[in-house]
Amino acid sequence: MLSDHPPSEVDRLRQAIEELQDERDKYRHNASKAMREAMELLVEKERLECENADLKRTMRGLKEDIQRRGEVLVRQQTPARTEQAPQNPRNATRDPRELRSNSTRDGNQHETGSLASRMKPPQSPHEAPHRAKIQRDRSQYANEEPPMKRFRQD
Repeated sequence: MLSDHPPSEVDRLRQAIEELQDERDKYRHNASKAMREAMELLVEKERLECENADLKRTMRGLKEDIQRRGEVLVRQQTPARTEQAPQNPRNATRDPRELRSNSTRDGNQHETGSLASRMKPPQSPHEAPHRAKIQRDRSQYANEEPPMKRFRQD
């Protein structure tokens, strides 16, 4: 079949075939290199996601620990209430309407309540679902091994 063509055309076709094969090999090499890089990136992404989840669990634990320590500290610092009359004579001389409105003579508002009640996080209806989700997440991962062990390359 090639004998039907002149030798110069056969050489030109062979060279074109070789060039196409070289180009094909180059594309295969680049494609396999890109696939390796993509796999490495996926592994790195998964490792970072696991590390991020570990850090989030640690942060939640630290926040809870800080909150618990704060509550314990408040309980330790709050004196036991007795049935005696208040010992603050300034409040006794003030107008009762002023005490109810929680304002001072200069018009500024002041917080009332014990330190413990102010230390508690707000219990708004918008935060309740968030707290429930945190509790679910905490219980879900409580007995789980850290996922980072899968990717350790020691």
